[in-house]
Amino acid sequence: MKARTNIFFLSFLLFSSCGTSYRTSLDQLQCLRVTKIFPMPDEKNIGKISVIDTTSIDYYFYKDLRIYRMPYSYDTLIGSEFKFIETRYRYFLHEKDSLYGRVFDSCLKFYNKRAHIDTITNIRFFTDLQLSVLFNAMTMNLVTRGSNPDSGTLHEKYLFQNKTDSTEKGVLFLSYTNAMNDIPFHLSAYMDSLKKTKVNYYHITSFGGPVKQYNIVMDTISASVKMERIEGPHKEKVMEYINVYLRSK
Repeated sequence: MKARTNIFFLSFLLFSSCGTSYRTSLDQLQCLRVTKIFPMPDEKNIGKISVIDTTSIDYYFYKDLRIYRMPYSYDTLIGSEFKFIETRYRYFLHEKDSLYGRVFDSCLKFYNKRAHIDTITNIRFFTDLQLSVLFNAMTMNLVTRGSNPDSGTLHEKYLFQNKTDSTEKGVLFLSYTNAMNDIPFHLSAYMDSLKKTKVNYYHITSFGGPVKQYNIVMDTISASVKMERIEGPHKEKVMEYINVYLRSK
């Protein structure tokens, strides 16, 4: 009886420790969401905007692993046309210093492929605001600046004009926060290094007008990118893929 009790007790400890370890792993997952609102050009009318696209990617960070949860449209052929059915998700996992990783699909159980980060989605284009290029190409005039030391936030508004083409003008709004300094991710490493904080919101408007070089008239274009910390509603699925990834190494 005593031996049986010990076995039961050891089994209880084993399962309890496994549960604690799993919960600890979930708690170690950091997650943020990047939402990009971007105008899509009208292919039939150069210089015009057809629709405004909104896309969000969830970024998970676990030790040296980076995980991206990316939406894609699942279409099927109905008659002679492809029809949108639903939005599905792929997960791309890689180690922080590697451009190669594994891709998983939430709707395809055995989908597990090695891939380069840029063959899955242009993640670096999606997240890198290229602000160093903008600040070097434009004359930037800081018109307003406000900070809140208590919340650790900073807001800036710039008017800009192209250094070589004075007809190209616009407005740039940047918001910064200290609340994400613990997350190894940047929307603009360039601005973050200058301001010693992190860009978490970006909104740019480029005023429309005639472009003589191409004999067209451009619409006024606005785009924005927002980064926010979230609880990560898909942590269990992410940990499942992390475990598969680690076992395959």
